[in-house]
Amino acid sequence: MTMAGRLAGRTAVITGGGGGIGRAAALAFAAEGARVVVADAHRAAGEETVRAVAAAGGTAAFTAADVPAASTTPAFSRTRTARWSTPTRRSSTA
Repeated sequence: MTMAGRLAGRTAVITGGGGGIGRAAALAFAAEGARVVVADAHRAAGEETVRAVAAAGGTAAFTAADVPAASTTPAFSRTRTARWSTPTRRSSTA
């Protein structure tokens, strides 16, 4: 089931999406129809957010990323492009 809303057809990259404000942002973006890339340094927490988005009817993917380590930043774009190949709207909570 695809969620409809103001962000339908868009992709949001949420850094720090594994918990707290990041998880809330991922769920909010998904509720508005965005596909969500959950980026977090903690795989288990990020994958838990992906499952929460899916349980709410949204679409999400996880990418391991440690935002202060600039070398992980290209992973956001690779994950988005590999999954959906659409424009990205970024939201950072890290």
